[in-house]
Amino acid sequence: MNELVIAVPPLRTWALLNNSHFPKLSPLSDFSSHGEASMGEIVNLKRFRKRIEREDAGREAEANRARFGRTKSERERDKKRDDRAAEILDQHRLDEGDAS
Repeated sequence: MNELVIAVPPLRTWALLNNSHFPKLSPLSDFSSHGEASMGEIVNLKRFRKRIEREDAGREAEANRARFGRTKSERERDKKRDDRAAEILDQHRLDEGDAS
């Protein structure tokens, strides 16, 4: 009748624990492989979470700058090119007058 009960953290906790942002701690040593954190060190999780979010936002912003960012001269050059193409197209337009 004695059942073994194992407390399992929620799925989000597992995802956070398996995330590469967390230092990998060995049960045999007090320090991580990088020597940054010890097992007994108290970590402010709010600061840690915010730091990770800032890093992720920075990576996303960098990708967006590469994807959408254009200099003012590039925008002006493209606008002039589009205006010139529209002007040439209008010059070749047939008049809608009498066809007889």
